[in-house]
Amino acid sequence: MSTNFYFRRDLGFGWHTVVQMVDLATRLFDGEFHSLPSCRPNLLKKLRLMALRAPRHDSAVSVFVVRHPGEIALLGYVPEFFSKPQRRVLWIIESHQTTWLPHKRTLDQFDTVVFTQRYDTPFYENLLGKRALWLGSGSDVLALGSAGSDRPIDVQRVGRQPAEWDDDERTRVACESRALRFCGRPPFIQEPEQQQRTLLENHYGRAKYCVAHSNLVSPAVNTHPTKEYITARWTDALAAGSTVAGVPPWSDIDLIDWPGALLPFDRIDLEHNVEALAEAVAAWDPTQPLRNHLHALQRLDWRWRLAQLAEHLDLDPAPLRLELAQLTDRIAALEASL
Repeated sequence: MSTNFYFRRDLGFGWHTVVQMVDLATRLFDGEFHSLPSCRPNLLKKLRLMALRAPRHDSAVSVFVVRHPGEIALLGYVPEFFSKPQRRVLWIIESHQTTWLPHKRTLDQFDTVVFTQRYDTPFYENLLGKRALWLGSGSDVLALGSAGSDRPIDVQRVGRQPAEWDDDERTRVACESRALRFCGRPPFIQEPEQQQRTLLENHYGRAKYCVAHSNLVSPAVNTHPTKEYITARWTDALAAGSTVAGVPPWSDIDLIDWPGALLPFDRIDLEHNVEALAEAVAAWDPTQPLRNHLHALQRLDWRWRLAQLAEHLDLDPAPLRLELAQLTDRIAALEASL
């Protein structure tokens, strides 16, 4: 059975972890990757998705990965969506944007709709029934994660920050005043796989603490104003053994709630936060990276998500089966070392 994966590759730094996940899924399902168009969907395409009935058949599967519900209309530009009999999977990364969902007639084109935030389970199951499938956030823990205790960086800045944390030079001064070694925003690399490897190996994997805050205290034009959620900043940092410091997205931490995964701040106040980091670094346990990496292998590796998807679709791709065995062996080896 052929499996096709669709996603955009022109999205820049913040989406490299999803590009890498789709590439991994394509390889592990022994599938084929297709780029989605980057144009702005027009009304005609939206109406076409809602009005035309796409043919179905069990001989092929296509997985359409979109950033948010507003991108679903891009599928109107994919000729194979309507011409090729197949099962269709819609995977919405920012599924918390439920008010952006199209008409239910459009969603009825899909045999499975994947959503990311567990707290939206009642909404999606009420809307779609058994066609709704929760697959949480993840990371390529097996291939890119690390458990080493050699951590020369005390504090690593990660991605978007609230105003008090946004000036790396100011943060560096505050950290150095408390003898903390600070590393600012990592450099941008255009190629997604190289970017992910550099981030996890040269930054997250060398840091005791990575700083990331809930979108509710670090808002931006593209974040949700009332729903909070973890992103790759949390999953990738933990995969690489680092602890995440900051104001946590409390309503979406069930995947990362093990002891030592988070150093919670109760407010955004640079001096207060750096003081908390100084105390934490002074008491830092060199076995914590191993524990973070182990829990990330158990909970966050994308292969678990892909295994759930394969089971839901009644598929058993050999490459995925092989790497699940490697993942299980790696977990057993780390458990035995503790």
